[in-house]
Amino acid sequence: MRRTERQLLFTIGIAAAIFAAKGLRGQALVWQQLYDAGQGAFYQGDLAKAESQWVEAFGEAKRIGVQSPQFLATQRSLASLFLLWWRLDEARAWLAATEKTMKERGQDAGADLDVRLMAGQVNTAVSDLGEAARDLGTALKLSEKLGNDHPSTAAVLLALGELRFQQDALAESAEHLRRAAGIYRETFGPIHPGTVEARSRLSQVLLVLGQYPEAADQARLAAEAAEKLGAAGRIVRGDALLAWALADASIGRQQDASAKLVSALNQATATYGEQSLRIVPYLTASAELALSLGDTSKAADFIARALSVCKSDALPDWLPMADALRVASKIAIRQSKLKDAAAAIDQARAIAAKRLMPDSLLMADVLEIRGDMRLASREVEGADADYRQSLVIREKQLPKSHPAQARSIVNLARVFQFSGKPETADALYARAIQMLESAWGTDSANLIPTLESYVSCLRLQKRDSEAQAAEKRIEQLRARH
Repeated sequence: MRRTERQLLFTIGIAAAIFAAKGLRGQALVWQQLYDAGQGAFYQGDLAKAESQWVEAFGEAKRIGVQSPQFLATQRSLASLFLLWWRLDEARAWLAATEKTMKERGQDAGADLDVRLMAGQVNTAVSDLGEAARDLGTALKLSEKLGNDHPSTAAVLLALGELRFQQDALAESAEHLRRAAGIYRETFGPIHPGTVEARSRLSQVLLVLGQYPEAADQARLAAEAAEKLGAAGRIVRGDALLAWALADASIGRQQDASAKLVSALNQATATYGEQSLRIVPYLTASAELALSLGDTSKAADFIARALSVCKSDALPDWLPMADALRVASKIAIRQSKLKDAAAAIDQARAIAAKRLMPDSLLMADVLEIRGDMRLASREVEGADADYRQSLVIREKQLPKSHPAQARSIVNLARVFQFSGKPETADALYARAIQMLESAWGTDSANLIPTLESYVSCLRLQKRDSEAQAAEKRIEQLRARH
């Protein structure tokens, strides 16, 4: 080959390399623009736009090359997006793809903090709590290498708080969430999505523990901060409003709770969509509150929507579905549809038995409702056994004199009253009322159902003056609330 030909080929090669480099730089620039736009939409709560931008960015990343940092970064982002959205099959698929890419590059996904955290969150969301515990345990060890007060540690503690809550490890859950809220608050201030989310979750745990004033304060602070965040608070605002509504309902402010729940459901629906699994807890809470207000038809509509969303996604043995079935069975009992109640409660019990320990609080609720169903069918012995087992679980899992324990005692009183032993029932009602007053105060509307049952017991004993005094108290409570 002559020298001039070699020079020509060399020049062509150099030119091709330059054009290729320019092409890659152009593709990288396009990817960066798409990725940044998706990230902006994600943090503003516009999940549909984030998906569109990141899917397009992933196409650009593939053109740049599967070994490029852009390829892996987009996989991670899409996994986190679908996790937030509770599009859980897609979240698992993108997470698996991320781990596969890392393995092909010789990277250890098992020692990657973000991947292990995301895996723990996905497994918690799909109710695989054992796997979630392993992933989050690893993530916590990795995050603590960065420092006990690092934001990544707060993110892991937040996830662990949610996991322990589902496992009924309530004190541990509250401890994790307090730490997470403290780290976020000290690092970013009170007006930050992480602080809001940690406070919202903490409020719900405190409610179950019966610590109502602090639960209400945490929920209020979360909701107020979420509102101040503006568009950046869109993702966390619904959960904050839900926590505040539950706090109001727990202390007898049902009308305030109802207004907040409407806002929370509207916010969640606007953010996630009407068919998203994310709105199931909102619908379930709305159904339970409507039932407590005596609007059985409205409660039935809410729970039908919740179950429809659960079934459309076909996620098996999902704990939020068990909770929805629990409320569905209560509604069916109120409607005297005992066969429907039995089918719903059996399905909820099967999910609880598979996903949780035998002495879970969900199982206690299921047993209580099955007791209600049996008492309505005049199966007194079966009802008594269910109520007693429910009380045993609640006494084990909850602080002493918790309102849920008082509810179990009221149920046992109903059994004695139904069996023609009003004197025995009387003492149990009195004990339950004292426990409820200690928890909620003497002016709570939540006392009304138990007082009404007590009145019927007093009437059976011909203690009319005491019954009239209790009825007057009920009227005064209703007038105040």
